[in-house]
Amino acid sequence: MRELSLRKVAKKVLPDLVDFTVDALGKALNHRRREPKEKGSEETEELEEPVEGRSFEGQTEISYCLECLLKHSQTAKVLMREALQRAEAGTPRVTGVQEKVRGVVEELCGFEDDSDTLENEGVTGLNTMARELRKYIYTSRAEIGGASMEQLREIKRMVDQLVDASYMVAQVEECAACRVEDICGGDAECVEFLAEASEKVKTREEWEEFLEEAKKRYKGV
Repeated sequence: MRELSLRKVAKKVLPDLVDFTVDALGKALNHRRREPKEKGSEETEELEEPVEGRSFEGQTEISYCLECLLKHSQTAKVLMREALQRAEAGTPRVTGVQEKVRGVVEELCGFEDDSDTLENEGVTGLNTMARELRKYIYTSRAEIGGASMEQLREIKRMVDQLVDASYMVAQVEECAACRVEDICGGDAECVEFLAEASEKVKTREEWEEFLEEAKKRYKGV
């Protein structure tokens, strides 16, 4: 039952992230259309005060949060990969497997804690995924040697999915139009094609199809 629940959560969250990506693309396109500010203009951009502990001066709260989430999720990915390797070399009940899985749970707890501090649609979705994954690990009894090989592989797949989703949100926040820029460059017709497509897509798969179509049309890939 928990496995099905986790899959439903993942399927729900990822399309939401697509909507979030599309919305960010629209904002990025609008930003590109704005005229650059003239030198000496009264309107100035407000600079944030440096905050102790952040990776670089001027790093925003959301950027710092996502950096922490990526660290937690990537560490969980490494630990789960090692847990699976130990299980395949021995059995799922080997002590080393349990230790690695407990490390994964520790990282997920940190992920949940860090992603519970911001009111951001993408971050909230990631928090939900991490929480459901942690619950699945507990019900599989992987932390105490009770999980099967298939359950361990399922945990690994879900951790990988959490990493992918974290990068998706980070890409939207840090560089909303990066993929569009990579495909279109300065081709206005290509940008407009994807802008129109963004109003139609409802799933991640549909958005990927439009990106592939743009590559073929405008880059000949």
